[in-house]
Amino acid sequence: VGWEGDDRHADKEEVRDHSADYPDGLPAPVIDPDLIHECGRTIAVRHINGARVTVLTNGGNPASYYTGSTWTNLPPAIRPFVLGDEYSAYQELCTDVSPVSSSEKAVVPPSPMPTPEVSSPIYEGQELVDIRNLAHGGLTDVEMPGVGILTSFSTAVSWKNNVDVATPLGSPLTSGDAIEVQQELCTKGPRSAIVDGVDGCSEVPAPRIANPFAGQVTIEVLAAIPGARITVFDAAGVEIADGSGDLIATTRPLIEGELLRAVQSTTQCTSLLAYQVQVYASMAYFLPEPSGMVPVAMGILMLAGWAARSRDV
Repeated sequence: VGWEGDDRHADKEEVRDHSADYPDGLPAPVIDPDLIHECGRTIAVRHINGARVTVLTNGGNPASYYTGSTWTNLPPAIRPFVLGDEYSAYQELCTDVSPVSSSEKAVVPPSPMPTPEVSSPIYEGQELVDIRNLAHGGLTDVEMPGVGILTSFSTAVSWKNNVDVATPLGSPLTSGDAIEVQQELCTKGPRSAIVDGVDGCSEVPAPRIANPFAGQVTIEVLAAIPGARITVFDAAGVEIADGSGDLIATTRPLIEGELLRAVQSTTQCTSLLAYQVQVYASMAYFLPEPSGMVPVAMGILMLAGWAARSRDV
């Protein structure tokens, strides 16, 4: 499927016969991480992309879910978890059913509970936040002092990226807003430090992107504000990529030696600095790396100058 009027295209994926990849039958899924806490509410299971996964408690009490990735947070039927209870899972595709995974037991929660950490700083117009240092499986409340709980979630790992705070709040974060987090297993843990310094537009930094290779049609984002929109320009100042997440698609294959610059935007702000990289020739041959922060205007001049020199060669 393409876009009318230009040469951009969407990647096409072939629907494969899973039996060709697994001629001996579906493998058992894996509970990962295997650390499951008493009073927790979710476990994580690694499985085949798109499989229907059923989670068992003590060999019974099935809870089934359709999946869209290869690693999914799944809540068993009985919650909160009971100390010593065992959790396992199996997966299905079409009429094939896998063996049941190895089981993992619920163990005593950490004491003291870890203190959650909110990604900081927060910027004007930001809609999502990242949260770290969580107890596996706990119930986490994200609050705004004076407003109340914005959202609650449970994750089987120690972090949660891109937690949406703007939707329950009704608007992106702005000056004067503050975020605080608390989690609970069998008891409530300590509250996070209150993040209340919402930085203005002039403080929005440039994102960081990896030096890509010639022929690539994606760009890897190494660091960005949670939920930010990343825009990448080529040497002529033409936008060649725009999106959010760890990988963003380009409108054309990248060319050896060309310079790229990336900026990031919240709903209200765009970084005044761009992050500049050069496209490598191949995995085996690396060009000098002119990576780093440059003012957006300077980046445009540098890219234009490089393009002019290239045309003279």
